[in-house]
Parts: sequence; C-alpha cells; structure tokens
Amino acid sequence: MPSQDRVYYKETEDIILLAIADGATACENSGEGAEIAIRTAVEYLLQYGKSLRAFSEEKMAYLLLEEVDYVLKEAAERIGTASVHSFASTLQVAYIDEKRKEVLFFHLGDGDTIMKECETLVFRQGKNRESF
Repeated sequence: MPSQDRVYYKETEDIILLAIADGATACENSGEGAEIAIRTAVEYLLQYGKSLRAFSEEKMAYLLLEEVDYVLKEAAERIGTASVHSFASTLQVAYIDEKRKEVLFFHLGDGDTIMKECETLVFRQGKNRESF
C-alpha cells in the first residue's frame, strides 16, 4: 500500500503554516483523509487564524476539528461511504506568526503535543498540562 503520509505548507507575508498528517494504514481512504485534513486545516487557519486567537486553546482546537470533520464528512458522502472512519489520519499543524512572535501547534490524533506559548513551553498529554 502506498504511503498515506502528507505534508502541506503555505506562507504569507507574516504567517507560516505547516501541516503533516499520517493516514491510518488499515483504513481504505486514509491517504485522501490525510490530504483533506492538511489542506483544510491550513486553509482554515490562513483565513481565520488571526481571529481565532481571541478564543481559548480548547475552543481554537474545537473549531479547527469541526472544520476538518465537516470536510471529511462531505468527502465520505461524495464517494458514498457512511462513515468518515475510512479517512482516518493524525494531523499536526504549526501556525507561526512572525510579526507577533507567536507559535501555535495543533495536534489531532494519537500521541502527545508540545506547544510554545510566548516564552513558556507547554507539554500536553491527554488533559494533563505542565509548563516549563
């Protein structure tokens, strides 16, 4: 089976967006799911990223996940699949605002997330949170 790993990158004058996704090998449409996830996340954050910063981290992640889920459901309907599970993949996104010196990381799927908030390094594992 071909690789289901995907990478997508976009840059504006002051924003850099990088997304990577690892499609679940056991799922029939995971390569397409990984592609949809990275492109949807990057385009959504490119359009709404600056305004999303007014929300909590949890709300930002929720809104991003809702958008990705919506597009995946559309893809499932398009090919006549009842479930988006066949499109399963992880998703990691880096949103870098060079002008404001901010970096946001989003992670959907298995594993841990490390993110940098201003000058504090935050490690997340499930609902736990430790700052260094």
